[in-house]
Amino acid sequence: MRNPLVIILALSLAACAGGNGAPSSSSDALSSSSLVVSSSSAMSVSSVSSSSLSIASSSVAPSSSSVASSSIASLVSSSVASSSSSTMNNGALLNDGLMGWATKHPSGAPTGGAGADGQSCTVTTTDELIACFEALRRTIVPYTVYIKGDLNGAGANGTGYTIAEVKGRKTAGYENTGNVSIIGLVENGKMPTLNAVWLKVSYIDNVIIRNLRIVASNDTALGSMEKCAGDTDYCDWNVQADAVTMQTVVRAWIDHCEFTDGADFNGVNPVKANYKYHDGLVDIKKASDYITISYSKFSNHDKTMLIGSSDGDTGDYRITFFRNQFQYIGQRAPRVRFGKVHLLNNFYDNQLHTHESHKYFMTYAIGLGFSSQVYSEANVFDIPAATGGDLFGVGFDKWAQHFTDVGSWLNGTHVDLNAAAAAKVNAQEALEGAGLGFVGNVTWKPSDAYNYPVLSTAQEVRDVVNSNVGVGKIQPL
Repeated sequence: MRNPLVIILALSLAACAGGNGAPSSSSDALSSSSLVVSSSSAMSVSSVSSSSLSIASSSVAPSSSSVASSSIASLVSSSVASSSSSTMNNGALLNDGLMGWATKHPSGAPTGGAGADGQSCTVTTTDELIACFEALRRTIVPYTVYIKGDLNGAGANGTGYTIAEVKGRKTAGYENTGNVSIIGLVENGKMPTLNAVWLKVSYIDNVIIRNLRIVASNDTALGSMEKCAGDTDYCDWNVQADAVTMQTVVRAWIDHCEFTDGADFNGVNPVKANYKYHDGLVDIKKASDYITISYSKFSNHDKTMLIGSSDGDTGDYRITFFRNQFQYIGQRAPRVRFGKVHLLNNFYDNQLHTHESHKYFMTYAIGLGFSSQVYSEANVFDIPAATGGDLFGVGFDKWAQHFTDVGSWLNGTHVDLNAAAAAKVNAQEALEGAGLGFVGNVTWKPSDAYNYPVLSTAQEVRDVVNSNVGVGKIQPL
């Protein structure tokens, strides 16, 4: 069995507590038809504008191991933070998605690589990405990596993948802690894409990832099969490569990104054998906290997102999902352990899974994992023939005893998801006898933590999400 191409790109990050840039109010970003749920004011930041250095391909060595330290230093340019007046398609401000849990860290909202003393580089190939990451590896200031075009991390024969790891504290030889932005730039209609690149973000604070498409790696170095009742191409395998893995990441914002096995698959992988080669799209682990994911699209994938990797992976996992689209997603949208997770005005658009070959059709949407506290609010589920109970996954070793929904719609009609979740959990308890019967509502409210807008009709959620999710809807400069 062939091994994947693995190139580990380790970045040591800036020891700059709290980041740079002054937050500003985002209250004027709300549409007139939105309900505002109030707490202490939510915060936003100006986007980063940088005079960044574009690296010529001819000047970059073919691999990180051959890049001399004297030439690496020349690849980095200074960046200067400034404001932007860019808008999205519905007229909302550029930073409308910077709300929720990411803004409530004691140091304030994420600022990433913003700052007058920041540095940046711009890359158009995987080799350039390696050189840029090497240049920034031991910087002691905030930095921004700009990505243009399609960066392909597969090997020469089209298989395998590259691991690009942004790594900080708690790692031998790394003293720095964060303040980094990874930003995709659309140029001449070309979407900024990481293809067969496993982006790992580890042990850092203050992270922004925006305007970037990540096509999940085909992890062909298969481990063991988890379970199978039929065709092995449709079975679950213990593969490792995610599109993005975040572990011990605190104070982060993912915005206007796309995560997919293939953006144009339309619910069916054209290569049947490739279904089994994928793990998560965005897996969040090891007590990561204060995170917002906004205006992003998750599509054509089965096991989409874990929050908490096991029943022993404890943490607060305070995470907000704001106006995202989950289209042709099989499960884990998300699957939550422990977290205080707020699902707000997201759009789930799919068919119901009725056959093993429907890997991208919905098996369940929200996984109520052990000790989770999911607060769902005004989400839209367009899943023909689905019932409220179909939206929940609880068939785990341990499961949640709390859940709250306020005002969500199933196929255009308000649905009592609280009753549906209670019935699903209690049925699992009756089957397993684990002492984990449904208790009731979650023990927290998002409005006690932050302000937020709520779109008031199902059609408005569809329209705003469809018009604004994904890459190319903003230019974050």
